[in-house]
Amino acid sequence: MASFLIFSLFCTAALCISSSLAQASFRPKALVLPVTKDSSTLRYPTRINQRTPLVPVSLTLDLGGQFLWVDCEKGYVSSTYHPARCRSPQCNLAGLTACVVSTNTCGLTPDNAIIRTATFGDLGSDIVSFQSTDGKKPGRVVSQPNFLFVCSPTFLLEGLAAGVKGMAGLASAYTEGDASSEYFIRVKSIKINEKVVPLNTNLLSINKTDGYGGTKISTVNPFTVLETSIYNAVVKAFVNQLSGIPRVASVAPFGACFSSKNIGGTRVGPAVSQIDLVLQNESVYRRIFGANSMVQSAVSAIVDRTYYTLNAAQLL
Repeated sequence: MASFLIFSLFCTAALCISSSLAQASFRPKALVLPVTKDSSTLRYPTRINQRTPLVPVSLTLDLGGQFLWVDCEKGYVSSTYHPARCRSPQCNLAGLTACVVSTNTCGLTPDNAIIRTATFGDLGSDIVSFQSTDGKKPGRVVSQPNFLFVCSPTFLLEGLAAGVKGMAGLASAYTEGDASSEYFIRVKSIKINEKVVPLNTNLLSINKTDGYGGTKISTVNPFTVLETSIYNAVVKAFVNQLSGIPRVASVAPFGACFSSKNIGGTRVGPAVSQIDLVLQNESVYRRIFGANSMVQSAVSAIVDRTYYTLNAAQLL
């Protein structure tokens, strides 16, 4: 079943939805994208309609991505595609001053955060259509005739789900002096079964000197990634709460695995201690139950057993 992402009209570095999105006198309050979770990659594809004639294009959501990029090397056919020419308003909107002399175009560096690879791609525009909404129910389909995006080579699709043709970056607009365009939450401490996990809480905030640290919301990591010392502290505290349950051999990248035969079930997943991310004060927290803190896996044909692993890995 698809979930839906509703977002207001916005601009980022090279992706802008403006008042020109309105058709005639109609201007939508917000747009809605269908979002699913891909079972093979554990990431979140969405879908837009692009090109002339319009075709559905699947994209992986990247909350940290600066813009939308699409594979134009293989199968991109459209009568309304236009490259962004040097010193054009499109290049200026994207903040680009450098040009590719041979093609008289400007470009950006699309990146795939999953495989940590970036390359160069031409900035261009094409028609895109979206479902509008008033926040309560679906509205009309609206079109943007000159929607900016970046063309990428096919190899940048590595690691994405089958059928996905690019990534939709939803980072906030970045300007010089900003700490980051990505989305962070202010975590003060971590609790397991209401007990504070002893750790260096300075690592939970962004270091203003070197920019390291902080707690980032990501759609490209399929599980929670923790700094090594925090990971070790969390795993130790979690294992201590399950001291009466036998552990089984760990499977990378996870470090704490248990036999499911000894863990009961609840309506919120395996019956294990909840993990709380304490935010601005003790009464505000994000509680993680067993359905999200544990991953169920089956191993080897030699020993047919099912086990649970703590859904977290250390940052390498």
